[in-house]
Formats: sequence, structure tokens, C-alpha cells
Amino acid sequence: MIFRIIWISGILLFFVNMRSWAVDRHVYPGNSIQSQIDISSAGDQVIIHAGTYSQSISIINKSSLTIISAGDGEVVLMGSGSDTHTIYIENGTDITVSGFTVKNSLKAAWSTGITIQGYGSGFTISENKITDISYINESWNSNDNPSSIVGANGIAIIGNSENTPLSNINILNNEVSYCMTGWNEGISLKGNISNFNIQGNAVHHITNIGIDVLGLSTYPNLYTNNQPNNGTIKNNIVYNCICNYTDNGAIYLDGAINTMISNNKVYNNKYGITLGCENQINQSNASSTGLHIRNNLIYNNSLAGIMCGSNGVNNGSAEGVVSYSTIDGNTLIKNSSSTQWGSELVIQNANNIDCFSNVIYGQYTQMITIGANVHTLSFRANCYYNIASPTEFWASRQTSTNTWTSIDLATFKTLTNDTGSDQSIMANPLLMNPDINNPDPHLTAISPCIDEGKIDFATFSGENDYDGQERILNGRVDIGVDEYGNSTLSSSCPAITVDGSLSDWGSITPIATAASQSSLSLKIANNAQALYFAVSGNGMDSTQYQIFLNTDNDVSTGYTDNTYDSSGADYLIESGLLYKYDGGSGWSWTAVNASVQVNKNSDLTELGINRSEFSSLSSVITVAYKDMTNYVIQSKLPSDKTYATYDIINCQ
Repeated sequence: MIFRIIWISGILLFFVNMRSWAVDRHVYPGNSIQSQIDISSAGDQVIIHAGTYSQSISIINKSSLTIISAGDGEVVLMGSGSDTHTIYIENGTDITVSGFTVKNSLKAAWSTGITIQGYGSGFTISENKITDISYINESWNSNDNPSSIVGANGIAIIGNSENTPLSNINILNNEVSYCMTGWNEGISLKGNISNFNIQGNAVHHITNIGIDVLGLSTYPNLYTNNQPNNGTIKNNIVYNCICNYTDNGAIYLDGAINTMISNNKVYNNKYGITLGCENQINQSNASSTGLHIRNNLIYNNSLAGIMCGSNGVNNGSAEGVVSYSTIDGNTLIKNSSSTQWGSELVIQNANNIDCFSNVIYGQYTQMITIGANVHTLSFRANCYYNIASPTEFWASRQTSTNTWTSIDLATFKTLTNDTGSDQSIMANPLLMNPDINNPDPHLTAISPCIDEGKIDFATFSGENDYDGQERILNGRVDIGVDEYGNSTLSSSCPAITVDGSLSDWGSITPIATAASQSSLSLKIANNAQALYFAVSGNGMDSTQYQIFLNTDNDVSTGYTDNTYDSSGADYLIESGLLYKYDGGSGWSWTAVNASVQVNKNSDLTELGINRSEFSSLSSVITVAYKDMTNYVIQSKLPSDKTYATYDIINCQ
């Protein structure tokens, strides 16, 4: 306990550190969470133990309050069956909600998993799994199509006070998935919001927009201070956000200002990242400004990788514009599944847009679309390439309401002021792997993108490349998300191809070996993007096998298999599929929509998987392999009761 004694004008003041008096309030199944919240004071923690709670909770006008799971198993908050929001927070300061599985049993119009509303500062939503949120009382259906304007949100942050913002909002390391959001979104920030950070989240299988930051709308109905500002959307993975009733983006800034979208992985959506200013409320010629799309990997989105300026081609007079914004350092790979609209990058209803140092690797010769209501574009130091005709580049430019004209690269450079010693190039960027389903955006040693980015490029504070490494080496930035040849990296990173051969594994030492069994040797390798596994032996004829991965190197979390002691497996690869331990009792795994490269025969099981598929991956991991027939263990590596240890190497 900390005491302070101060004399002021003969008066003795006696101060006590308030956290010293704080109470940890434990809640067990069958107890009321709300009753503990209601009696809590500043500094208290409400600690909820493993179990399923058919309750909704409200946190109103509280300060310095933490609501967390106890860490002894999964805590499922189901909602009460009658309340619109499972977790509702209004006003307050320094509120944290962390570690829960959040559902909403009501499943009704405008329902949410977690809502923060009103005003206040210092809100953190972290390490939660928000799922099964729906505007209608039905199970997940990817073909959903609401008959009216109705919606639901996984997480909704609503700054509805005109005079005081919601500020210092942190949405960190959550998973928001399998939500039927109607005309709403997975994660949504709206209204008077300042200083927000949406980072490290996995957002997927949403029937509309994955992450949305909305301003200038009639909800909340604010006529001033209605543009979320000074925000960061970083290191998120957003995929399978596909809407059947409108064209949607995975990440959308609509009316926001001064916001950075950086280092995200965005794939398998309609649009990847979109910027817009659809609404104006009472502000004519409103603008969304100071937006930056930077260092993102964007691939296999069906309409376009990036759209800057939503819906403005034919009705720009009815909408605001996007202005004074940048698109730089991104790698776009094989977006747009149709030549009808087919573009990696669409710009419309926008002005003063800078686009530089991007790898734009398309499927079709038409790679960029420019609408009529676009002014003052500046393109420099981009690398263009397409697989349909590698030496051809076309941009589609709107010249009237119903007229579009194709222009070649030279004409496009003139239109976009693309001149000088760092003008854009038409060349194969020579990426490590441009596969549409599982690309590796790293540059090979002979890539024309190395040290060829924008000459006068300057980093933002704390900016790194896609891997979290230095953004500028050798005095000049590279084109695309990867800064090749970081000097802090080891040169010992092996080149592995999952081809059913051990020819590229020769220099790698096994982490576990055995004799007189079907599986004899377990090897692991990695590069900056992927983990690789090679199990060799004799008579591994079955297609059945399991690889257990303790990715956080913590035996107290994860699944403990009775074959091994204190294993703490966070992930399982079983017969080519990836599963994540969901914290339930016993054998309790959730399938992860991940691409696992597999090549297996009776003498070798070889696999590769992107490191980004793991929500946590420490510098040291532990691993075990089982070879099975009819799910009966034939052999295992290690052959004793302890997982084998592997040190992730820091390499290019």
C-alpha cells in the first residue's frame, strides 16, 4: 500500500493509492455478473470463471473497471435472450473487457455482441471471440439477404455525444466471425470518436463489411463532430466478408479523417480496402481527408483490391469526396475476378490522391479504373504486371456518364504526373510466390522492386514493412510491402518447396528422431512468412496424422493430450486441416479457414503454412507429431512424453 502525507497551510492531507483498496470480484457459473459490476468501485476487477453464462451485462458511468476471464477455461457470455446487447458500455473511463466468447442469443434487429456508446475515454476490448451475432434469429448462412434495411454488429462503438467524444478506443486481438450483420458490420465505429486503434484482430465470415469507420451519417444524428479521426487499423486479417445485396469492402473508411490502414492482410472479399464519403448530413461538399492505405497485402478480392472514393462515378454531386490521401507500399495480387470491371485499383469521386511504391500484380490487362469525378492524381514508383499479357497495361478512364476509354501506360503516366527518375515500371516484380490462394509477397533477390520505391519517401512514426521490420534500407524504400534484405535478419533461412522431396531439407537438423517405428525424423523450418514441417519414415501409408503446436510456448494454456505431459497445444494440423483450440473441456477445436500446403506419401509428410494463420507465434514453439491408422497411433515424434522444441529463426 502506498501512502502520501502532505501539509498544505497547516492541513494534513493523507492520500492512499486507490488501487491498493481495489477488490477482485470472482464470478462462477450460476452467479450474477451484473451484481458484481453494480457494486464495483474504481480499480476493481470482475473476474469471470469458466462456464456458459446466459446473461447480458451493462457497464454504465463506471471508471477504472476491468472485466476479464479467469483463464481457467472458456467463458461464454450468451446474452439474456431479451437484451439487445450482450455487453453494453455507456460513458465512463478506463474500461477493459477481455478474454470472452461473446454471443447474442436474442439474434434480433440491431443486436450486438459488444457496444460502447456515449462519451468517455480509455476503452479496451481485447482477446475476445465474438461470433453468432445476427439481425435475425437464424444460424449462420453465407447466402443471407435481408428483405429490409436492418442490421447487427459484432462490436459497435458509437460516439453519440456532440460535445464530448469517445476517445482512446483500443480494439485488440479479437476474433469476430460468422456474424450475419445485414446492413451493418463486424466491427463498426461511428460518430464522435477520436484516437482509436483497431489492431491484431481476425475478422472473417461476415455478411457485409468487416471493419467500418463511419462519419457524417444520420446515425448517430450529430451535425458537428461527426467524423471519427486520428485512428489506426493495423495488423488485422480480414477475409470472407462477402455481401449478397450490395458491393462491400472488407475494411471501409467512410467519412473518417486522419486514419491509417496499415500492415493488414485482406483477401477473399468483394472489395479489399475502400475509402469513401457517402454521407454529408448538413455539410455540402464534405470530404474524408488524410487517409492512408499503407503496407497492406491485398489479394483475391473479387471486384478490386482497393477502391478510393465510393459510389461517386454517377452521382458525385450527392456525395462527399475523398481527398488528400495516399495509397503506398502495398502489394495487390490478382484481385478482380472479371474483365467486365476488372481492376486492381479503382479511383472515383476523389481528388489529390498520391499512389506510389505499390506492386500491382493483376490477372487482366485492365489494371486501374479512373472515374470522371477525379482530379489531381499523382502516381510514382509503382510496379505494374499482369499474367494475361505481361507487357501490356491498360487503365479504364471515364470520359462521360456512360463512356469509358482505355488508355495505355504512357497516356496513364501523363494523366497521373508519373515522371522523373522514379517513375512507375512495367515488369514482373518477381515475388516469392504470387499464388492467388496463398501468396508470398516477399521479393526475390533479383526483383526489380528492390530500392526502386519513391525517392523522397518518408516513414510515419513507428512505421515498418509488412513483416514488422525496417521500412527503408540502403537509403531508398522498396516497392511493395516487403523491404528486402533487412540487415538484422539471418541469412540462414532455407528455401523450402512442399513437393514431397527432402532434397531442400538436407542442412536442417531434426528436432526429434526415433528408431523402429513408422515415423523416424521430425524437421521444422521457417522463413519470414511460413512454417514448414517434414516428417520422414517408412510405412506412413495412412492419410491420417496430427501435428500439435504449442505456439505461445506456454504449457498452462491450450490442449493437453494424454500422450504427452504439459503440452499446451494451441493449434492442431490434422490430415491437412488447421484447427485452433477453443478453450473448451477435452477435445475442443475450431476449424481455421487456412490454406495448408501438403505433400504426403508413405515415406514423407511435408507441409507448409503461413505464419500469419496463427494468432500467437512466439520465438520458441513446441511440437509433436502422431502417425495414425484409423485414428490409432502407429508412432509418434518425439517418442517420449515431451514436445520437441523449435526456435523460430529471424530471416528473410
